[in-house]
Amino acid sequence: MIKKITLTALVFLILITLSACRDRFALKGYEEFLDDSNPVAFLEIDGYGTLEIELFPEVAPNTVSAFLHNIEDGLYQDSSFHYVVDNLLIQGGYTPENACPIDGEFKDNEFDNPLMHTRGVISMSRSAQDYNSATTEFFIAHQDITHLDEEYAAFGVLINGFDVLDAIATSDVNEFYRPTEQIVISDVWVEYNDYQLEDKICYEGFYMQTYEAFLDDSNPVVTFEIENYGTLKIELFPEVAPNSVNNFIAYVQDGFYEGKIFHRIIEDFMVQGGQGSDTACAIEGEFLNNDFENPLLHTRGVISMARTSVRDSASSQFFIVHRTASHLDGEYAAFGVLYSEYFEVLDALASVETGASDKPLEDIIITSATVELNGYTPGTRQCAD
Repeated sequence: MIKKITLTALVFLILITLSACRDRFALKGYEEFLDDSNPVAFLEIDGYGTLEIELFPEVAPNTVSAFLHNIEDGLYQDSSFHYVVDNLLIQGGYTPENACPIDGEFKDNEFDNPLMHTRGVISMSRSAQDYNSATTEFFIAHQDITHLDEEYAAFGVLINGFDVLDAIATSDVNEFYRPTEQIVISDVWVEYNDYQLEDKICYEGFYMQTYEAFLDDSNPVVTFEIENYGTLKIELFPEVAPNSVNNFIAYVQDGFYEGKIFHRIIEDFMVQGGQGSDTACAIEGEFLNNDFENPLLHTRGVISMARTSVRDSASSQFFIVHRTASHLDGEYAAFGVLYSEYFEVLDALASVETGASDKPLEDIIITSATVELNGYTPGTRQCAD
């Protein structure tokens, strides 16, 4: 009898606690936050129409401020929706400009954001491994995606233009959900109503960045000559991933890559090379998911170390990103970038015919691999234990 009373009291206590939690914070639909005083953003989409989005400063004040500053700074002008999944979302706002990241305003980042990700809600995109990596990219829910509630910073809702949302969401895409034809934001403007724009607050700790932040004349540069295709010239970033850079340079200086092929190619994703049986060692993976703060985003042209599902299995194989692959951020060791003037060679490689295991039907051979150190002194690569 005593045990029964104790158990009943415990259940009652739990119910009171849960009730108190619900009273303190509860998820809500966008209708709760609609207000004539809220700012409204207009995104005119070339060939589609206009998206009219009401923003909710009371839900995610710094996210709203950052989004509006991005508009005022012209960062969305002529950008595009680059990732489209019917019945899920449309994502846009990528820019090569280095905008400051902001604190992610969602529960997992210790911020109570009550807005549910229902159809039409706009939310900030971020790296899966970095809560404070949101900069310019955003997505609009095509249908309810409530599994993202409290995980991403929702901050407004589409109030006009659902036909435009539907048209974009059902546009033709490739296997990586990239539109086959560009969907361009041709004009952007804001009606502020009673809202007063404040300075956005940038996150001051570690955050992911595009390659422009690491370009420096003192960085080493590797040059590959590719038979029948031309030259690939790659600037390496020792400050980003020193052991990966030292490892890569060692293979170049040893002549390892000469005669090797690009053995795996997936257009709109990446080209991969450097396969061989005489590898020196496996190195520790320099990426966030392996407790290493590697800030380099996997945008077009970035070079990164290939590996198996084992985190410390990278050796000689590398890949160059053909189109931005943000799902790799924090998961693979990015360590440099292809100079943009050689992107046409990258495009030519990425478009070759392939067969089983994405291997090109004709060998794509690296005939020469050289490095200019530019004052950099490579250290000895460190093998994983």
